[in-house]
Amino acid sequence: MDAEAEAKRIVASLTLEEKASLLSGKDTWSTRAIGEIPSIFMTDGPHGLRKALTGINGLPATCFPTASALASTWNPDLVQQVGAAIGLEAQAADVQVVLGPGVNMKRSPLGGRNFEYFSEDPVLAGEMAVAHINGLQSQGVGASLKHFAANNQEFERFQNNSVVDERTLNEIYLKAFEMAVRHAKPWSVMASYNLVNGVHSSESEWLLQTTLRDKWGYQGIVISDWGAAAIGRVQGVKAGLQLEMPGGSSENTKLIVQAVLDGKLKETVLNTRLRQLVASILKVNATKQPKIAFDVDSHHTLARQAAQEAVVLLKNESHILPLKPGRVDKIAVIGQLAKEPRFEGGGSSQITPTKVDNLYGQLAKILGDKTELSFAKGYAIKDGSATPKLLQDALEAAKNADVVIVAVGLPASFEIEGIDRPQLGLPSGHDELVEAIAKVNPRTIVVLTNGSAVTMPWLSAVPAVLEGWLSGQAGAGAIADVLTGVVNPSGKLSETFPHRIQDTPAYPDFPNRTGNARYGEGIFIGYRWYDERDIKPLFEFGYGLSYTNFKFSDLKLSHDEIFDDGTLTVEVDVKNTGDVAGKEVVQLYIGIQDHGEVHPPRELKKFQKIYLRPSEERAVSFTLKASDLAYFSDFKRDWRVPTGEITVYVGSSSRSLPLHRTVTVKPRRQEMPELLPSSPLKDFAKHPRGKHFFDLLGVQLAKSFGGADGKQTKKEADAMAMNMIGDLPLNRLPGLSGGIMSHDFVDAVMGYVKYEKGFHPIESFRYYKELVKLLLRALRSLR
Repeated sequence: MDAEAEAKRIVASLTLEEKASLLSGKDTWSTRAIGEIPSIFMTDGPHGLRKALTGINGLPATCFPTASALASTWNPDLVQQVGAAIGLEAQAADVQVVLGPGVNMKRSPLGGRNFEYFSEDPVLAGEMAVAHINGLQSQGVGASLKHFAANNQEFERFQNNSVVDERTLNEIYLKAFEMAVRHAKPWSVMASYNLVNGVHSSESEWLLQTTLRDKWGYQGIVISDWGAAAIGRVQGVKAGLQLEMPGGSSENTKLIVQAVLDGKLKETVLNTRLRQLVASILKVNATKQPKIAFDVDSHHTLARQAAQEAVVLLKNESHILPLKPGRVDKIAVIGQLAKEPRFEGGGSSQITPTKVDNLYGQLAKILGDKTELSFAKGYAIKDGSATPKLLQDALEAAKNADVVIVAVGLPASFEIEGIDRPQLGLPSGHDELVEAIAKVNPRTIVVLTNGSAVTMPWLSAVPAVLEGWLSGQAGAGAIADVLTGVVNPSGKLSETFPHRIQDTPAYPDFPNRTGNARYGEGIFIGYRWYDERDIKPLFEFGYGLSYTNFKFSDLKLSHDEIFDDGTLTVEVDVKNTGDVAGKEVVQLYIGIQDHGEVHPPRELKKFQKIYLRPSEERAVSFTLKASDLAYFSDFKRDWRVPTGEITVYVGSSSRSLPLHRTVTVKPRRQEMPELLPSSPLKDFAKHPRGKHFFDLLGVQLAKSFGGADGKQTKKEADAMAMNMIGDLPLNRLPGLSGGIMSHDFVDAVMGYVKYEKGFHPIESFRYYKELVKLLLRALRSLR
C-alpha cells in the first residue's frame, strides 16, 4: 500500500471540519476515525506497556529495567531485544503506538524523571534510543521519541522556559534526538511541555520544521505531550504539530476551522499536516497483528538478562564478592527493599507487572540450605525513616551474621513524574542504617535501588557496593545473580555520581524557580563539567568493576593524518587477564586541540561491549567518520570538523583511559572566514586576499615601533599587528584616520577581498603611512 498516495486521496475528500477534527485525538489514548481513516490506540511506555484500565493501573505487562538501567548495560543489541519484546506485548494488547523512549539529557541528578532517560551523554543516549526504537518498530508498533526538547526539570514544566545557546542545544540537547530520527525513523516525535528560548516546543517552527524536517529529514509526525497543545493550537499546526493529545474537546477544532476561514491558516498547510498524519496512521494500522500472544516467562527472563547487565559493581574490596553458595554460613539481609522491591519510577511510566521478584527470595533460591539467611526491616518503606526498634533489630541481625547485605535506596516519592528530587542523598534513615551496621559488622555489602545518582557518606566504611538501579520486575533476581557469582557484573555507569550537589553543573539553580532556566554551564554537563574543572567525582561516567580484569594494549590508528571529510579506523587489543569469563565495555573518547573555540577535555564518540573468556584477547575496531569529530561552531552557526590535532583515547571509563594517540586533521579546502565591513582585522589575516591588506598594516606598524631601520621579522610584525589592531573592525578605520580615509575605502577593501575588479591596496593605497600614524595616535589615546 502506498500510504502517502492513499492519504492524499482521502484528505482531498474531507470537509474542512473533518480535517480540523482529525488533528485532535478522540479521547485520552486514541485518534479519531473518519471514513476510511481508522482509529489507533496509544499507551505510555517506555520500559514496558501501560495500557491504562483504571487510574494508574494498567493491563499486566512486563516491567523491564528503566532507561537509566538499560543505558548502564552499554549493550544496544540487548536494548533492541527489550524494545522488540515491548512491541510484541503492544501487539498482543492491540496497541499501535508506545510513547517512548525518552532521550532528554540528565542536566542535574535531581531531575524528577531521570530514571526515564538514558544518560547525561548524547552519544550513549542516542545509541540506546536507536536500538530501542528499531526493536519496538520491528514488531509493527510505532515509537514516540520524547520529550522534544530541552525538557530537563519537572518543576513548573508546563511554563518553564529553557534558555539554551545554539551550540549547547545542538551538541547536547538535540543530538540524541537527531541520532534517533536519522537512524531509527520513529513513527512520531512528542513535543514537550516547556518553552525553548521563549517559544513553546509545540509551537516552535524552528524545532518542528526547520530542525526536525528540513535539517534531519524527518518523515513521521509530531504529537503533543498530553495537554501541551491545549493553547496555541493554530500556531502549532503552522509550526508542524500534527496531533494534539489528549482529545475529547472540540474547542481547538473550532479554532483551526476559523483560522482557515479568516485566512490566518492556509488550508494548504492544514492539508500537508493532515496528509502526514493520515499516512502515518495508515502505515501503523496496516501492521496490526490480531490474536497474537507473548510468553510471560520468556519476557521475564529477558527482563532479568537486561537487569544482569545493568547492575554496576561500584566497590569490591578484598574480593568479598561474589558470595558463592557454600562459601558463607550466615548472611543477614537488612532493608525492607529486599522484600518489597522498588523496581520502577512513578507517574505515566508506571507498569502493572506480570510478576515481581524480591531479593531475599531470590537469594534463598540460589543459596539454598547451604547458607542461613536472616532478615530485618531496617526502616519504613514509605519514607525511609528508621525507628530505634527497627535499627536495634537490624543491628542484632548484623552481629550474628558472617556477611550483611543492606538494601537501601530512594523512596518512591523521590522519583516521580511532576516533581524533582528534594535532595541528592538517600533518606537519612538509610544512611544511618548503613553506618550503624558497618560498625558492628565490617563485612557489609550495600545494594542500591535508585533511578539516578546518589551520595554515599558511608562508602569508606563498607567493602562492597552494588548499583542496582530501578531494574524492573526481574531486577532482584539479577542482583542476586551478581551477588552470588552466577553472573559476572558488566554494567557501567551511564551518568556521573558526584560527591555532593554543590559539585553538579546546574547548581544552585536547579530546579529553576523563576520561569527561565538558564543553561549557563553550556556544553559542560555530566562528565564534561567534572573533567573541565578537575572535580573528582564519587564515581565517574562509564565506571564499573568486574570479577575479572581486562588489559588494553596496542592502540593503532589507520592514519596519522586525515582530511576533514575522511574516516579514521581505530583498533585496540583487549585481554581478559583474570580467571573468570566476563564482559568489558571498550570506550573511545576524543579531545579536540582547537584554540579557536572551547571544547571539553574528552567526549565519548564510540563504545563496544565484548565478551572474553579467561586469557582470551581480541582486537576491537572503531570507525570514526567526519560527523563523529564535528562540533557545532558558534562562528559558523553550523557543524564543523575541527582541523589540527585530535587526541583519541581508549579505556574502560571517562577517567580510566590508559591509551591515547594523536591524529592531525587537515582541511580539504582552505576554510575562509566570511568577511564583512564589521569583521575584525584579524579575520582579514585568515583570508588569502585579505591577508595582503593585513600584512601591509603589520609592516608599517613594525617600522613605527622598530626604529629607523625597522628590523623586525615578518613573524614579529604579524604578531605586533595582531596584538595591537587584530580586534579592530575594518569599518572603524575611517573614524580613526582623521578624515584621510573615507567609507569608500572600506567598500574598496571589501571589493578586493571578494575578488571584484578594481582596487588593489598594495598598488594604490597612497595614505598608508599617514593612516598608520593616526592609528597609533588613536590607540595610544585609548590607553
